[in-house]
Amino acid sequence: MHTGFMLTKLTTSKLYHMVLAFCGVLFVAYLVFTPYLPSNVRLREGFPAPRTIVSPRSIEFESKNDKLKTLTLRSQKQAKLEKIYTVDEDTTQASISDISHAYGLIRDFREEKKKNPNMALPEALGFISGPHSALFLNLDAKSLNMMEYLTVKSAQMMLQEGIQDASAQKLLTLYDQVSPSLEMSSSQKDIVMVFILTYLKPNLVYSEDKTKARMDQSSHEIKSFTTILKEGEPIIYKGEMVRQVHLDALQALNIYGVKTDFIKFTGIFLITLFLFLLIERFLFYFNSYYHHYLKYYVLLYTIIVLTLIFEEVLRHLSPLHNAVDIRFLIPIPMASMLLSFLVTPSLALLCGTVICILTAISFNMDFGLFIFLFLSNCAAAFLTYKKYTRTELIWAGYSVGVVNVCLVISLGLIRDIHAWEWFVSNVVVALLNGVLSSMLALAILPYFESLFKLSTRQTLLELSNLNHPLLKRLMTSAPGTYQHSLMVANLGEAAAESIQADPILTRVGAYFHDIGKMKRPGFFTENQSGENPHTGLAPRMSKMIISAHVKEGVELAEKYKLPEILKSFILEHHGTTMVSFFYTQALQTEDIKNQESIKEEFRYPGPKPHLKEIGIVMLADSVEAASRSLEKPSYSKIEALVDRIFTEKLSDGQLDQCPLTLKDIETIKTTFLKVFQGIYHSRLDYQEELDSILKHGTHAPKDLH
Repeated sequence: MHTGFMLTKLTTSKLYHMVLAFCGVLFVAYLVFTPYLPSNVRLREGFPAPRTIVSPRSIEFESKNDKLKTLTLRSQKQAKLEKIYTVDEDTTQASISDISHAYGLIRDFREEKKKNPNMALPEALGFISGPHSALFLNLDAKSLNMMEYLTVKSAQMMLQEGIQDASAQKLLTLYDQVSPSLEMSSSQKDIVMVFILTYLKPNLVYSEDKTKARMDQSSHEIKSFTTILKEGEPIIYKGEMVRQVHLDALQALNIYGVKTDFIKFTGIFLITLFLFLLIERFLFYFNSYYHHYLKYYVLLYTIIVLTLIFEEVLRHLSPLHNAVDIRFLIPIPMASMLLSFLVTPSLALLCGTVICILTAISFNMDFGLFIFLFLSNCAAAFLTYKKYTRTELIWAGYSVGVVNVCLVISLGLIRDIHAWEWFVSNVVVALLNGVLSSMLALAILPYFESLFKLSTRQTLLELSNLNHPLLKRLMTSAPGTYQHSLMVANLGEAAAESIQADPILTRVGAYFHDIGKMKRPGFFTENQSGENPHTGLAPRMSKMIISAHVKEGVELAEKYKLPEILKSFILEHHGTTMVSFFYTQALQTEDIKNQESIKEEFRYPGPKPHLKEIGIVMLADSVEAASRSLEKPSYSKIEALVDRIFTEKLSDGQLDQCPLTLKDIETIKTTFLKVFQGIYHSRLDYQEELDSILKHGTHAPKDLH
């Protein structure tokens, strides 16, 4: 039941975090989408305007009245246009073919008539019945051919002109127009006219495409009416009744009746979600320590949102000069500097890049702006790497400003900008970006340290001052522990530098790791000068007193408001190591049948070190304490001691949760030996030389006097 409750609680916690993350992504997407939101003016037609509204920019647009004027004029012109008809060649050819076919039937009939004089006229030639019949039959072949020619020619001429109405009156009128060009007798005209009236059909058809094309052409000839507004020109005055013409102008300016584009917001939300997932996966795979703590996610989110808010503020500021591009003042380097000091430069690079992408999206996908911000972010991350003092941060700001200047000049050259005012003004803005970013980072940094309980290198450097009240108390109340801590700090710092860990954190952690010994300094060997207070105490009681310095150290750290990371050094520098001296003493003085059963009683409470720097201090603490017990220490003795202690820590699993590799441990061991070699280096045995001098009666060297 208890396990089920824990699982339910864990699931609820994850769900809660997922909901918070979703809301956070939604808010960031909204910030990015803000420039795309329509800024509508609230007016109602037929009501007085609450204020005077002027045009924010110059614009030429087509209002509804303009459209109505244009449409009316074009309709009037189109109404005057006649429909276009074209000659149908198929109809023309069919009429000519019918005439030729009729003449062919006449020839055939003439031939058959010679054979059979009583043969009647075919029905197909009924149109030439009567007097025309005799005329055709009496014509010789040459005359008949001439009549066919004249008929076809007349038909072609009439059809070429185009026949729309094939009534007898229209055909006769058209025939009278073309017949004079042909020299024909009156009888020939009569015969041709019979064929024309019989076989000619209308060959003019309505062409919709050509008619529409002519109408379109006539429409284009009439330019659209438009309304022109100049920047600053009043659109409507306060108290004036709102009319449609006013609303048309506001709609053309996209400040009235514009709806939010939720499809675009969905796209921005999905990109934002992907970018935050990218950060989460980066922490999971490459910075697992930060992945386990919610506060680092909150920190990253806060800095991203803060930078986007700065960007929004700058967006609404009016530049002092038209040539100034206020976007070059977006403080991307500030975010990179804060993350470099509070977390890691690698994470500063990634999160800075995420901010650059989101900012570029909010500025209508401006790729040139993205290049500037991305490279400025990279410069800030690299230039603040291993910078420990506030002065170094200020100089890093100037350096970033110089990089920004080069980037602005490069962008100006790429964009073919030739105005020197643009270069001068934006170079100044770019330089200010770097300087102001470093100043903002310095101003904001303490608040983030306090809010998220984090320690920067600047804070650690301040704590490394040996005049710190806690260290001064340690020096006076437990001088042996104080000297031991200094030695551990020297060993730890050298080892941290050798494996690319944080030397400042290691040194400061070593300074404060044993401050709990101040409460009972006499119970610790390095502070004893007389009787050992453990004499007469039970081994378990002695173990409790010794291990209590961890808890008492944390209490002192909280009292003096030391950073959380230093509390970790105090808690973890012994891990779960066994207090072997009192364990052995217990085995010798007590009747214990099962030795394994009491081992856990003689261990420190832990936890084990989770950082490289704490692991280094654990090793340095053990090695330095053990080296004090050596009689006439030599390099070989110290080397054997270091090997033994390192082997014990590894075999006991004290470094299992620490990200130190075997290569790191070997490097630390080598570094410790070098430091000890410098301390316990070989010296000339002056006593042996003095005895030799006295024995032989030779004067002693001057440097012994």
